[in-house]
Amino acid sequence: NALLSWDRELDPVKSEIYILYVSQPELGMPGGGYYLGDNAAANFEKYGKFVEKILTFLRTRTAGTGTPIASTATIIALEKRLASAFASPDQLRDKDQSTNILRLDDPIAEGVQMREYLAALGVPNLGPDSFVVCASLGYFKTLRDILASVPREVMHTYFAYNVVRKMAGAHLLGPELTDAYFEFYDQFLFGVGVPPSDESRCIKQTDAAFSEEVGAMFVEKYFGSKDRRAAQR
Repeated sequence: NALLSWDRELDPVKSEIYILYVSQPELGMPGGGYYLGDNAAANFEKYGKFVEKILTFLRTRTAGTGTPIASTATIIALEKRLASAFASPDQLRDKDQSTNILRLDDPIAEGVQMREYLAALGVPNLGPDSFVVCASLGYFKTLRDILASVPREVMHTYFAYNVVRKMAGAHLLGPELTDAYFEFYDQFLFGVGVPPSDESRCIKQTDAAFSEEVGAMFVEKYFGSKDRRAAQR
């Protein structure tokens, strides 16, 4: 999700129910430090060019529909505002700081429409005592303020930007956006010199989409019953 991340785990006391954990999202750059650290200016210069290519794609696809597309500067300013409220990695690792009960009737949860969001996901039995475990209350307070102040068309652009960005990363939108994604993320951020071959991309995507199925095929082919019995012991 563009505005939050979530996961679920079994309740350690009541194993018949799940606890939902919510936290800050993955932004366009892979951490708050990229927006606020010493190299932020250089990061924004490169990132802005990538964002503009995605927004140009959106403008082309929505031409003639009357759909407003926000500017690159607006999208980056929104992400910078989100990043400024991020908890640090140390805070997220600290159980005392990152385990906060947030009832769905709390003003923070109501301000980000948490109950409506969970209902739309199909979460059942959202009663008056329902809650989530929140990793960063400060982030969700800021998100509440953003949702109350940022124009809806800007949020729509941001959601569309994230969909297209991830599709570009999955090599689903043609060479121009695939190359732009590689140049920013792989080359600039992570220092990868050569784009992966089509074969390696296919293998990576197949493994990501069908990891358990492929793993089962690997075990079936390379591990006999004797090896499986030894592993089970």
